[in-house]
Amino acid sequence: MKKITFLLFIAVFWFAIGQSQQTLESVLNLGTVNLDLSQRAIAGVTSNPLTKGVSQTFTSRVDFNTACGSALTLENFAGGPGVILGCGPIISSAGEACFLPGEIQPGIQVTMNGGDNTVYIPSGSFGNANPMVGANTFVNFTILNFPDNNVNSVGLDLIALTAGGTIQVRVFGTGGLIDSYNVTSPVSTVFFGVIATETIVSIQLEDLTLVNAELVGMVEYGTCGGGGGGCTPSDITTFFTGGNSFAGNMFDVTASGADDLLIDGFDVNVTAGSGTISVYTRPGSYVGFEGSAAGWTLMGSEVVTGAGSNLPTPVNVGGLTIPAGQTYGFYVTVSDYPSLTMNYTNGDNVFSDANITIATGVGKGDPDFTGSTFASRSWNGTIYYCSGTGGG
Repeated sequence: MKKITFLLFIAVFWFAIGQSQQTLESVLNLGTVNLDLSQRAIAGVTSNPLTKGVSQTFTSRVDFNTACGSALTLENFAGGPGVILGCGPIISSAGEACFLPGEIQPGIQVTMNGGDNTVYIPSGSFGNANPMVGANTFVNFTILNFPDNNVNSVGLDLIALTAGGTIQVRVFGTGGLIDSYNVTSPVSTVFFGVIATETIVSIQLEDLTLVNAELVGMVEYGTCGGGGGGCTPSDITTFFTGGNSFAGNMFDVTASGADDLLIDGFDVNVTAGSGTISVYTRPGSYVGFEGSAAGWTLMGSEVVTGAGSNLPTPVNVGGLTIPAGQTYGFYVTVSDYPSLTMNYTNGDNVFSDANITIATGVGKGDPDFTGSTFASRSWNGTIYYCSGTGGG
């Protein structure tokens, strides 16, 4: 398609969004969208835990299946109409406009809030190797239901059409919301998997900007027999007493028990206000690597509203697994200092429980890494983690 045709499509698309509750089916059928699929990326997953540590997430289907340790039911949405088509309010084994009765596996339903139609997108339409289904309107969101109450693990391909962006994934159990995650999806499919310690009854997928439709494919679901159910949530706190402050802290975290650890999130001790907290990690100790970004990996950043000095401020960044017996260096910092100030306590300290050991540490100035380093400073905060992630 020539560039002018694509620009015309974009203009019509945005006008349609602004004027009515436009469907993905009608927008896509305006013409072939010339989407740039050259910038593919792995899903970035950020946890927004309400009950921290009750589930694991994965950005690799191989890792998900390895951790699960059991054969799950796969719904690949094959056998559909082969063209972009609205399916009806619910896609299920009962059949509808896109699938004959029995074509969809039992135990799964694809629907959306608001009672409007779902949509089917055939393979190859937007670089998707397999068919995708989901909400047919941009202002509604996609819902997966598991009505048989025999699912604790779900893995799926996810895409945000037509602009790409961040999709909030909300996982519900029999008692309500288990956890929610922000999954960054470019205009190509990414994998998201979750293993919970309780029954999953539904998953909601919502693009909070209302400019994308959330579509899923290759959905695996069932009960894992591996490490998922044995993941035990816990947390460990250092101080919330302050006494000194600057931009951040470095410290070591060791999986000192018999199990792997999945880091789920943090609380930090910062001043009141709004700022960006970044969490960097590196295999092995931070010692000797205080002044350079080389070898460090950004685990995630979040804009937070500080609760005030000596009060916990949540930082919903997680996803790192520390194998049993291994140590990782951590660097928790206010990347846009002085929007916030990180409070910490003078001295070297060690904090531990049966699973984890925190050894402090140094204080850091700004900017990140190259700011001044201050010896014998103890990070103030809480680490939320899940133990027993190794499976078996």
